[in-house]
This record gives sequence, C-alpha cells and structure tokens, in this order.
Amino acid sequence: MAKGDRYDLVFMKQGGGPMLIHSKREDGSCWLTQAEAVAYVSHAPWFGELYTAEQVQVDPPKGNFTGIAVCSLGKEVIGPVNWHGYQPSLARLYKAKYSSMPMGAFRAAIAVNKDEEAVKQWLAEASVRTVWHPTREGEQEKVLETTKEVEEDFLQHHYADIYETVEKVFVNGAVPLKLLSPGLAAHVSILSGKHRRNPQILIPNLCHGLARHHIPIYKWHGHHYTGPSRIRVVPEGTVLADRMQGILNWTKENSGKKVDAMFAELSGVPAGTDEASKQAAADVYAPYTADMIWLMEQGFILVTNDNSIWYPKGEAAPKAQ
Repeated sequence: MAKGDRYDLVFMKQGGGPMLIHSKREDGSCWLTQAEAVAYVSHAPWFGELYTAEQVQVDPPKGNFTGIAVCSLGKEVIGPVNWHGYQPSLARLYKAKYSSMPMGAFRAAIAVNKDEEAVKQWLAEASVRTVWHPTREGEQEKVLETTKEVEEDFLQHHYADIYETVEKVFVNGAVPLKLLSPGLAAHVSILSGKHRRNPQILIPNLCHGLARHHIPIYKWHGHHYTGPSRIRVVPEGTVLADRMQGILNWTKENSGKKVDAMFAELSGVPAGTDEASKQAAADVYAPYTADMIWLMEQGFILVTNDNSIWYPKGEAAPKAQ
C-alpha cells in the first residue's frame, strides 16, 4: 500500500446506481455521467488527435478596466471583475481545475491585480481567441468557436469510439484524481488512505484470495505468513539425503541467519565479489538451492523475503542414517 501503482480499486455498479463510463484509451479516465466524460475531452492527452486549435485575432473587450482578477491558487488570470465575460470565465476555471473544493473557498482565493501593465497584458491576450477544427477527413475547414461546440461535435462523432459503458472497472491506485469523476476520486482518496493507515483490514480478503489459489496461510510468531507450505515438524523416522540433512541441521543451529551464509559454509565456496567468482559460486550452490526449496515445500524450514532461513519448529530434526 506504500505506492499507489501496486494495487487496483474495483468499482462496480450497485442496484439502481449509475453505470460506469470508462475510457478505451490508455489514460484510464472513468466517469459516472456522460456530461463528466464529455467535459474531460479538452483536457485529454488524445484531444489533439481529434481536433486542431487555431489562434484568431478578434476585437479586444471594450470598457474601463482598472484591475485584473487572478486566482491565487494557480495564478490563473480570469479577467476584470467588471468585464461581461468575468462570471463565465470564473465558472470555467472552477469547473476545469477546482470543482473538488467549495465554491466559496474558491472565490475567496480570487485577488485583484490593479497594475496597469497587467490590464494591458490581459487586453492583448483577450484580442486572441482559440477556435478548433475537426481532424476528420473532409471536415478540416469546419470551425468550432467554443468549447461547448467542441463537446457537441465530440458527442456526435467520437463518443462511442472513445468511451464504453461498463458495470465494473479496475482503477489503479496511482491514477491522477483529475481523470476520475469527483465521486470516484473521493472514494480512491478515502479508501487508499484508510488502507495505508490500517493495512490489517486487508488480511481477510488477502487470505480468501490466496486460499482460492490453494496457497496456504499460517501464523508464526504472531504474524501471518504465506508460502509453498505450512510449517510443520519433521516426522519422526524421516530419512533425508546427506545434503538435505546438512541444510536442516545448519538451519536448526543458525536459525535466522542468511541463506548465503549457509550456502558458503556447507559448500565451502564463498560467494565472491567479482562476476566470475559469483557465477562459479552460483553453480556450486545450485543443488543446495534445489534441496532447500524441497525442504521449504515440505514445511520443514522457512525462508523469509529478507533472505533469512529459519528452523520454525523447536523439535529436534532426525539424524541422517
């Protein structure tokens, strides 16, 4: 749970709840309504495949503007508060970037810059407008003058190719929240944080999932473990090959030490430092590795993920005969 890309969250339609609208593209966006899915289009990485943007000159806004409203959160320029397009511009910014926060808090973050140069710069920028053209064959000359027109065109010509409606979707824990419906994004944040703080609540689900794949779960020293077999005592009278018995006896006497130390001591060949000596040692260790794995599969020894080898049961192992 330390990193979001290690796990997925599963969202499923429940009863009369909404269907899930999932992008077929690799961005992995997921929405609860068609309006949310369409509103995301202009921010999608694949938008340029469908539409090209063009900057056109227009008459600058007319009026006596003495200050420019700026969002202090992201330094976005909104425009003069006495400009007729101020409220629509404010609403677009809120919808595009800050819809997850209360509108009142967003408005409180708006400051007015009364510098004359800021007004001149805004007027220059407001004299340029962006229009879009579809990239579809035969329609490149079509002009879409507003984002609303772009959304309507997308809904008519591309929606079915980009999105699919599903009842279940897997969302990776590392997905940027801006790619999700606000409701789904809230669930991802809450559930991820809750399980990171309290990972033990995953134990029942993990145990059930591993059990379905016939992987045993057991407790040892008060903690849960999983591996090829549950730990058990070597049955009385069991006869093992000399190398296996040597591994078992060494583990009993050195429980908790590293596997590499066992290999080096039993084989008489140190691991070495250069590549040649490492490879030579690996060739010598190979039969010991095979025998160690067999003992693990029987549950007679335990090798943990930090490369430590343990004799998990206190009873004496049988002597080689």
